[in-house]
Amino acid sequence: MEARRRGGRRAGARHLGGLVTLLALLLALATGGCDHTPPPPAAEAGPQLVENLDGTCQVRVVPTGLMIRAREEGIPDPGPMVARSMEGVYFTNAAYERGVVLAWDEEGDFLARVGGLGEGPEEFGAIATLRPGSEGGVHVINGAGQWSHIDADLSVRTLGSHPGLIHASRSNVALLSDTVVVVVETLSQGQPSRGAVLAWTEDRIEVVGEFETGHDEEASWMAAMAGVASLGQEDSFWTGPWITGEGTYRLEERGLDGRLLRSLDRSHPWDLPGPRPGGDGLAAVRVESLSPGVALLGVTVPPRRPGVGDSRAYYEILDTRGEERLAIGTRRGDAWAPRLAFTGVVPEYESTGMVYSYHRHIEAGLPSILVSELFLEEPGSEEGEAACRAVPGA
Repeated sequence: MEARRRGGRRAGARHLGGLVTLLALLLALATGGCDHTPPPPAAEAGPQLVENLDGTCQVRVVPTGLMIRAREEGIPDPGPMVARSMEGVYFTNAAYERGVVLAWDEEGDFLARVGGLGEGPEEFGAIATLRPGSEGGVHVINGAGQWSHIDADLSVRTLGSHPGLIHASRSNVALLSDTVVVVVETLSQGQPSRGAVLAWTEDRIEVVGEFETGHDEEASWMAAMAGVASLGQEDSFWTGPWITGEGTYRLEERGLDGRLLRSLDRSHPWDLPGPRPGGDGLAAVRVESLSPGVALLGVTVPPRRPGVGDSRAYYEILDTRGEERLAIGTRRGDAWAPRLAFTGVVPEYESTGMVYSYHRHIEAGLPSILVSELFLEEPGSEEGEAACRAVPGA
């Protein structure tokens, strides 16, 4: 497959030709993002228009033909964390091996295991998040509070460790640059969520900003962890969505010192079960950057009663500059992906045109990742066409 359209995809993701390539995202935590229906061969998976509830544009998910999975005995199974380096290498965690990062080439073929569980210079604790760097390779933060970097040759450099990194997970970390990361701690009843901006220098990691956010009201509506994202600027970041009630949420923009720069209070149509003081059945949230100023929010709501019905997965695409809702809907797929059209983002350092669906075939126990591109589609009206094309990066 042409060298593989991947280098061209970086430029092509900024052009349309009828569709505005939106740099995609997100969403769901691993529990909300597993589809127990096995996917078909990648070639059989066709484009699908994702269910839309409101907004100027519509979302279309188009499979690239790339499938990451263990095809032969002895090749490890990919986990649900996915990132793509500047060199075009895909990195995932390992589904059944803690502390291991897996490398896959542009065709989705397995390259190598990297690291291992431990405290050595080339080992990791339990993988918390994978984030591509601006000069290649991928950053790895693990549950032991360690920050490492896998270089283009797959060698590992340990940058350092800090207690503030212990709280890192897939959703609550934003890499603002190769040397600055933001981590937000859990939200609990009666206690605000604490956050830290951490900067790495050649010999240590130190806190350069701190903040508190989230209140008891939010804790009765949403699960413990809020999302964090950088929307294209290295001097600010966003947290949220902080769910404040049955039909409202809040997004916050903060500077590198932790100071609140802007707060957006928004309405939403999500069907939420809260408030639940006991903490059961609360919504899990994510926020990611699609392009400068444009955020994709993800909300996963579990069944109202354990074991009864499916989780519901919503998304919203928001232009934060004009506070314009570009699209909002549910991540339902068509016949080949009956539960979720997309599970998470395949991040690149500055932009990405790819999302993925993470599937697990229960009978065989084989996870697989189907990589797709996400587009904002013009609904036909002049107003809609102008708004969709105004998205940066198109």
